[in-house]
Amino acid sequence: MKKISIILVILALPLLVSAHELRAVKVEPKISLESLPASVVEARPPSGGGSSGGDQTENEEAEDEVEIVFETLRGKLEIFHFDDFAESENSFYSYKLDLGNGQKLDLAPDFFTSYRENEEVTITGFRAGGVLVPTAVSADTYTALEPSEMLEALGEQKTLVVLVRFLDSLPEPLTREEVEQLVFAGSANAFFREQSYDQTHFSGQVLPWHTLPREGRVSGACLTPSLGLGGELDDYLLSSGINLHQYDRLLIFTDHPCVAGGNSSVGKYDLYLGDEVYRLSTSNIFELRNFNQAHRDEAFDFSRFDFVLSHEAGHALGLGHARGWDCANGVLSGGCGSVEYGNSFDAMGNGYYALHFNVFEKLLLGWLNEEDLVTITTPGTYHLSPLESTQGTRGAKIDFGGNWKPLFLEYRSGAGFDFLLNNGEPTSNLQGLLANQVVTTGVVVPVSRLLDFTPQPSVSWYLDSIQSSLNLEA
Repeated sequence: MKKISIILVILALPLLVSAHELRAVKVEPKISLESLPASVVEARPPSGGGSSGGDQTENEEAEDEVEIVFETLRGKLEIFHFDDFAESENSFYSYKLDLGNGQKLDLAPDFFTSYRENEEVTITGFRAGGVLVPTAVSADTYTALEPSEMLEALGEQKTLVVLVRFLDSLPEPLTREEVEQLVFAGSANAFFREQSYDQTHFSGQVLPWHTLPREGRVSGACLTPSLGLGGELDDYLLSSGINLHQYDRLLIFTDHPCVAGGNSSVGKYDLYLGDEVYRLSTSNIFELRNFNQAHRDEAFDFSRFDFVLSHEAGHALGLGHARGWDCANGVLSGGCGSVEYGNSFDAMGNGYYALHFNVFEKLLLGWLNEEDLVTITTPGTYHLSPLESTQGTRGAKIDFGGNWKPLFLEYRSGAGFDFLLNNGEPTSNLQGLLANQVVTTGVVVPVSRLLDFTPQPSVSWYLDSIQSSLNLEA
């Protein structure tokens, strides 16, 4: 088995990581009623008649007053991520507070970047209808990366697939049986088996196509199906006869021309359906029609659908994005900024040249453990096996201490689902090490950001980072 040697003078590395580090600052702003966002001001408590109760008159609408209450609430934080692969600036996180009594509140964004999915929090703020705008947040416990959370990514992942269309959807692109074959016996599942070293795979069943009694476009905008707490898919799932307690993952494939990409909960959460509470992750995939469109190369059996499914499954297992770290004047010098899907060698980035999750992500998910890595604290020569291999030392960690962020190194061989590394410009990465800096504070979930060791400041990140590795001759 081919290995690569790391020859490092460790004392020189901290020079790369100093003045341009970002420090997370937790801000607890004071919000006046005048500064409340429009989403709160316009919020309406749900009415018993629902949306089908007829139009209100002008007088009735004027009398529908909004009650704004200042209070302190305790609950469990839920985090969802919405992906826009074409326009990454449109990707975003959304947050809910589960009060534990069958009630959930939408939370104003930007207050929760240091908290984790399922973390118990106490929030003080302004509540109007189903919206809470916090003025202060405190965590009762800090549960990030607890072993029980990591182990949920190991083993068989029992998955229920729901196929949804609308009155104005195109004809069904695949039959239920074809979808079952695609999800459970296709490339995405094979990819997870390979990159997890056969420790994680998905199994389950696919429900028949279900047509919602409305159009996919409502008032000119795409409206995806709602789920939980009286959502429009609730009755269908409850009447299906399926015991959702038997499942870990819920995949919803929504077919309509106006939707693309996908979204997912980050890890599992409590889903309220009827009188039951189900502990699972939910992901929405909008790319089923692209089941035969190549993700990158026609010769490589991995479709656009496979990529989106794998990316959202990564979120469902608890991962954030594999980002890039773009600096103006060097590897870590000049003005630096995060590139949301900036790692082209990772399916949690854009996966354009390789697909395996990076070594840090595999460590988070429990696919690798500390014994599979070497921790470098002194200068010397170290040997790494390929990340794609099933044995050997498959990564290195350099922890500088203090405010410096740890660095994870990995060697890729271009085997298996990293096949695209063998073609064209990306082949230079086979001669060196890919390096990811890890950020665990000031972010929604721990994230990695790829460093470019052959930077060209005048070139866009996606072109520049094709050759990113730390090579002996660099």
